[in-house]
Amino acid sequence: LSPGPALINKAHHYKKYANMWRITDDFWDDWRLLKDMFERCEIWQTHTGDGNWPDCDMLPLNVLGYGWGHGEWHTKFTEDEQKTMLTLWSIFRSPLMIGTDLPRLNQFTLDLLSNDEILQMNKSPYQSRMISNSCHEDIVIWSNKSIDGGLFYCYFNLSDDEKECSFELMNKSENKSKITIRDLWNHTGLDSSTNFKIKPHGNMAFMVK
Repeated sequence: LSPGPALINKAHHYKKYANMWRITDDFWDDWRLLKDMFERCEIWQTHTGDGNWPDCDMLPLNVLGYGWGHGEWHTKFTEDEQKTMLTLWSIFRSPLMIGTDLPRLNQFTLDLLSNDEILQMNKSPYQSRMISNSCHEDIVIWSNKSIDGGLFYCYFNLSDDEKECSFELMNKSENKSKITIRDLWNHTGLDSSTNFKIKPHGNMAFMVK
């Protein structure tokens, strides 16, 4: 469905008669719209799960505008903002629909859309959730379970400044000596005692087992 934006008080109606519905107006390459999507996802988080897909709308990437009568342009999202967008859509389990001219994909966009470690979050049948944190007020954290029993943690920096975080949140519920942490964007393992920095408008995504 594309009621855009869907009404949260009609959520049970949507879930009964549809499996996908838009939760936003048309989404374009504007950081303000992307930042606002975090609040929308928080509102709708209890209505995701197997068989239900609240829809954050298309992913405006690479070349845009062709065929709309307004000329064309390259997405205004920075590379970090594009990663943040794909990470949020994936952990929230939004449908992943690409808005671009596919034959003209550049290497960055191709690499972005073919990162299987990020995309695996979108395949989880479980309900994702936004969780509290003790890093900074501008850091938003989402988590979900993976199919193989691991846990996804995604840290988002919504501020205009670089922020530093730690794995303190994970260590509260995990045996620190036994967990393994994998960086899903850089495809590397990390030590649970390591602090990490998140660029402005950027994110870090991890698999914890």
